[in-house]
Amino acid sequence: MKNATGCVVLCLLAWFGTAQAQSLKIDFGVTGSPVETDFQAYTATHEVANTFTPQSFEAFGTTITVALTWPSGPENTAMQMFDRTTDGRYAYTGEHGDLLRDWTGTDGRVANANPLVLTLSGLPKGNYSWLSYHHDGIDQTGVFSATVHGGAGTVTTADLPITNSAGGDNITDFASVATFATEFTSNGQDDVVFEFTLTSSSATLTTAFFVMNGLEIELLSALNVAQNPNPSDGQTDVSRDIVLSWTPMDVSVTHDVYFGQSREDVNAAGPSGAAGVHVSPGQDANLFDPGRLEFGTTYYWRVDEVNATPDKTVFKGDVWSFTIEPLYYTVEDVTAIVSVPTAAGSGGPEVIVDGSGLIDGLHGTVDGTMWSGKGAEGDPVWLQFDFDRVYKLYGMLVWNYNGQFEYILGFGLKDVTIEYATEPNEWITLDDYELTRGTNLPDYAGQQIDLGGLAARSIRINVNSTHSGGLQTGLSEIRFLYKPVVASEPQPADGQTEVDINTTLTWRPGREAASHQVHLGADSNAVADGAALLDTVAANAYALPTLDLGTTYYWKIVEVNEAETPATWASDVWSFSTPEYFVVDDFEDYTDDTGEEIFSTWADGYNDNSNGSQVGHDTPPYAEETIVHSGGQAMPLRYGQDGATTSEATMTLPVAEDWARGGATTLVVHFYGDISNSPVQLYVKINGTKVQYHDNSALTKPWWTQWNIDLASIPGGVKAVGALAIGVSGSGTGTLYVDDIRLYKSAPAGATEQLWTEAESATALPAPWTTTDEPLASGGKYVMAPSTATASTTNPSTTDVATYTFTVAGGQYRLWFRLGPVIGYDNDSFWVRIADATSMDPTGNADNPGWVRVNGLAGQAGADTWHWGWVWDDEHGSQQVTFTLPAGTHTLEVSYRELEVPLDLILITNDLELQR
Repeated sequence: MKNATGCVVLCLLAWFGTAQAQSLKIDFGVTGSPVETDFQAYTATHEVANTFTPQSFEAFGTTITVALTWPSGPENTAMQMFDRTTDGRYAYTGEHGDLLRDWTGTDGRVANANPLVLTLSGLPKGNYSWLSYHHDGIDQTGVFSATVHGGAGTVTTADLPITNSAGGDNITDFASVATFATEFTSNGQDDVVFEFTLTSSSATLTTAFFVMNGLEIELLSALNVAQNPNPSDGQTDVSRDIVLSWTPMDVSVTHDVYFGQSREDVNAAGPSGAAGVHVSPGQDANLFDPGRLEFGTTYYWRVDEVNATPDKTVFKGDVWSFTIEPLYYTVEDVTAIVSVPTAAGSGGPEVIVDGSGLIDGLHGTVDGTMWSGKGAEGDPVWLQFDFDRVYKLYGMLVWNYNGQFEYILGFGLKDVTIEYATEPNEWITLDDYELTRGTNLPDYAGQQIDLGGLAARSIRINVNSTHSGGLQTGLSEIRFLYKPVVASEPQPADGQTEVDINTTLTWRPGREAASHQVHLGADSNAVADGAALLDTVAANAYALPTLDLGTTYYWKIVEVNEAETPATWASDVWSFSTPEYFVVDDFEDYTDDTGEEIFSTWADGYNDNSNGSQVGHDTPPYAEETIVHSGGQAMPLRYGQDGATTSEATMTLPVAEDWARGGATTLVVHFYGDISNSPVQLYVKINGTKVQYHDNSALTKPWWTQWNIDLASIPGGVKAVGALAIGVSGSGTGTLYVDDIRLYKSAPAGATEQLWTEAESATALPAPWTTTDEPLASGGKYVMAPSTATASTTNPSTTDVATYTFTVAGGQYRLWFRLGPVIGYDNDSFWVRIADATSMDPTGNADNPGWVRVNGLAGQAGADTWHWGWVWDDEHGSQQVTFTLPAGTHTLEVSYRELEVPLDLILITNDLELQR
């Protein structure tokens, strides 16, 4: 135990270390597995495709995304994320067991399983080293090749080995584990891709898998140039009022900016300038305002970073480019409707608006890329085009019918009347027009009609005559040009989550806006109807008042210009949501380094004989890494040491915090007990005010309990909280685990059902099951099938099944067994069934429907102590089994599969996130 230090200092140090990290270390594992010290976890569920998601990691001063993908169309069984410690044959005993215990990879026996592709996105420009680990704790011994696609090109390394601990290699020391090491370059823009292909034979199980436990990426040298241009290199549709920015070098003190319309000129320009290139030398800020730029123009720019005196070294930057927004945009979402039947051999009306037949603005002569139709004499002929919203239209590009015999047939439109509408069927006549005839050549350019900025959601072309004067008419393509007068590109982005409660709304303004009405609220209808006007502002940004936690907000911007018609243009209704909670402490940032240990923030009973608490384990890792509510760490808290009747750990906040911000009303503490704990009084103190938990026996429950504390009960309120303590009072000893201390506006519902059943209290416990006294067992007893019984490894017994009757509210449930020490690998399995379950996932034993073969229970947590193991299906990737049960009473059946497995407790719970 150590004396406490300030949380804010610790958090700042942790943040600084992460933000400045020059390495990325990833441990691949199943959800809930221990993570190697100093590594970050990439987690997924074995053979479950949708869990292999792109995952983000903080390194190199930015966010790096790592994605694992397989070729299109493989079976889920190709996708490996396996924890070998669940197998009793696991034999690795050396250092870094948390890294090597589990691995990701591919099952080479599955079609389209190779290669496994690892994609790195967001790596800053630089040279890097790569080191990956390829070892199996059991018997894999495959061979693979690795291909790297990076800034230096493509390089393949062949005949790379995979070592093992229980096969022919028998490696148990870390130095002998197989690794793949290489160097690569990132250009700061493109992804870096690693392809791993199993090249050994997959005919035998021991050569069938590619295995990768984890990786380490180190920055060897940053490329000494300005990076991360904004706008990004090659970006199009950039606002003409853009202010350029970039990430400077750490050692630079000034910046020379070159800007122009020629890539060659910008690249060649020096401090004395060049024709057509603007030079801004010796800037302090990493910003450059080029002024209002020209529509549709591509610009080039370069930033040279300049070192400090005395050398003032100049590091010439790359040339970047961007293209300014066009004067007019093309309406993308257009639906075409025609009034007459489509002619045989012609494309449908959709081809008029889908771009078919158009190449670089020129239309061809293929009939299927054009529409033609014919009605009866006297039938009205019109073509209608509906948009997804009202647009301010300035032009209509028309490619008339352009069949290869159009000069003879004359199907094309000639005399037309154009109408428009902002509401359905409320047509307004615009004017009469004459359309030119198609050229029946493969490079027909069409014609443009000026629409003068009219507001319309629909355009109708009424056909008065064709170029032949006949009844059949046709059209090749049409495009509508509009000016963007509606606000767009909202920030926060539409649908964004975890938005800070103190945020500023920004948007790309409509081009003609003189002011902006900001509408915002929690009622989407009120925002849509205009009943939630918050303010009218001159700039395209608005700093919101403090928002509430756990709330979805809706907003829109109405652009206003009284000098235009119409004077207002409303955007779509966008949404964002604020975090569900604030983290008081999630225990993830603590390390084993001096000053960063968990007990450096949570002061315990060190040097205080009246305080019987101890925070953290005796030896590293000090934080708990197995019994966690979420993430990778929790706080172990021993109580009652040295006979003390009060045991308390206190976190002091260097700066008082407002725990009512964001409308927070509830402090939530998650804690986990143990069967051997003394049932004494648990409490917290907020600014010295004690709040007691209502059930002392909760400390004996080996699962996570959610404790909701009403902040309104704290005298003086919680506007300035300076300290939080967690303690236990009363005679007795034990170990408590604490995790995820959070502030909520409305606390989430916890697990509603946790049914705890003593194994010896079975509804039926026929011979040869026996009941044995044991002080370490719950209730002092456990049950077991003795060595004199006959194991039933192929089929569950039908005559000597232990049964347990229980009642649930209905839904999805999982089972946990508390087991005693077992002897040998074979003594660790049961048959389990809930016969009237609606379904179960995975599906269980094919030869014995409804039964699950639970093997390797001892291996889940170690066979040499009393421990909890979940009920899993070892025939389907050792996945934890979920039973779907209707409301009512059910019977759990347990049949011994192997012998001498002490069964103490059974937990039935609908908390599917419960971890052991």
